[in-house]
Amino acid sequence: MAKKISLKNASLEPITLTPKIYEDITYSVKAGNTPENASKLASVPVKIFSDWMARGERCEPEYMAFAIEINRSIAIAEDRNVLRLERMGGSDPKVAEWLIERRNRKEWGNVDRHEVSGPDGGPIEMTVEAVKRIWVESGKWTVPEIREYVAHGTIPEGKSVPKFS
Repeated sequence: MAKKISLKNASLEPITLTPKIYEDITYSVKAGNTPENASKLASVPVKIFSDWMARGERCEPEYMAFAIEINRSIAIAEDRNVLRLERMGGSDPKVAEWLIERRNRKEWGNVDRHEVSGPDGGPIEMTVEAVKRIWVESGKWTVPEIREYVAHGTIPEGKSVPKFS
């Protein structure tokens, strides 16, 4: 039977990068897990794992080999999956299309565009009163403050002009 651990009594010693943790995380990443999930499987909080990676990428000697090996493990897992896709897809151009779209979304990925318009494709019209109502309903401006801003262009202290984007 598994021993129950009481969090009240658990020691809060710092987690160090031991050879066992190094091996467990890199093995799990090579198997295809994300680095974050691999760190969780090795009982290492993601924040600590991220810190180790950042320190390795800053060339701190204690963590440099770890960061290099994690990046290599990611590449190994990706390569294995690409080869698997190629074997499964054979000569199916859809598999190649799928892979290229995901590897280089900027140049090859599908782009969905959405247009918001008013009736019959026309512009969305908004009256000054509607804008005032939005500002007041946001809870950030009162009607007198809006009138002052519209009349004189002065922004009340501690207020900012809502941005509509």
